[in-house]
Amino acid sequence: MPKLHKKPTQEELQADINKAIAEAEAPEVPIVEPVVEDTPAEVVEPAPEPDPTPEPAVEPEADIQKELEGKDKKLSASARENQKILAKNRVLNQALDESNNTPEPTEEELTKEFPEWEVMDEVSKKLAKETVVNRKFREKMVEAREKSKKIEKWDEDVVAFAEDPRTLIEYSDLEGKIEEFKVYATQESNNNVPFKVLVGAFLHEKSMKPKNKGKMFEDGTGGPAQPVKPKSDKISMAEAESIRDTDYGKYRELLKAGKIDLSVE
Repeated sequence: MPKLHKKPTQEELQADINKAIAEAEAPEVPIVEPVVEDTPAEVVEPAPEPDPTPEPAVEPEADIQKELEGKDKKLSASARENQKILAKNRVLNQALDESNNTPEPTEEELTKEFPEWEVMDEVSKKLAKETVVNRKFREKMVEAREKSKKIEKWDEDVVAFAEDPRTLIEYSDLEGKIEEFKVYATQESNNNVPFKVLVGAFLHEKSMKPKNKGKMFEDGTGGPAQPVKPKSDKISMAEAESIRDTDYGKYRELLKAGKIDLSVE
C-alpha cells in the first residue's frame, strides 16, 4: 500500500525557510590548498677524471745524496780490496822467490846446527840438510803471513780513522773526500805512514791536480785544438788481473816494475 505523503505544517515550512536564509547569508569560507614549496634538486657534480699520465716522482735531495754516498763507498771498498790483494800477493811471491833462491846451508852452518855432523852417515846428513832448508822456507812463509796481517790491519786502521767524527773536526779539508782518502791511504807505499803525514800529502796531491775549467771555445768556432793527453804506460787493475790469471810471470814483472795503475778514477 503506498505511503501517504504528510503535509508539513506551517511551522516546519517556516523553519526550513529560515534555515535556507541563514545558509545563504553566511560568508563563503575559501578553500585553502596546501602550498608546496619548490625545492631545487641537488646538483651532483661529476668527479674529475684521473690524469692518465702520472707526474714523475721526485726524489728528495737527501735520498739522492745518500745514494751517491753509497756508490762512493762501494767503489772505495772495491778499490781498497784490489789493493790489498795485490799487496798480499806481492808479499807472498817475494817470500817464494827468496825461498827458491836461498843457497843451501854450508858445512859450517850444518856443523853449528848439528854438533854430531862429522860422524853422521850420508842419509842422516841429507835429512839434516833438508830439515834446515824446510825450516828456512817456513820462516819465510811465516814472515809473509805476518806482513799480510799488517796489510789487513792497516786497512782497518785507515777506515777507523777516516770514519771517526773527530777526523773531520781536525782535518776539515777532508770534507767530501773521505772515500778518496781511504783508497789513497791504503796504497801499499803508504802502509803505516802516520795519518798526519798522509792527510797532508793527500790534500797536497788534490790541490796540485788541474781543475777542469771547461772549453775556452765552443765547438765549430775555429778555436785551437785541445792538446792530446799522453797515454800512460801503465795498465789498469782489471788488465793486470787478466794477465795474472793467464801469465803469472809477466804479471810479477809488471808489478815489480810499477807498470800497474793502482789509482782509482
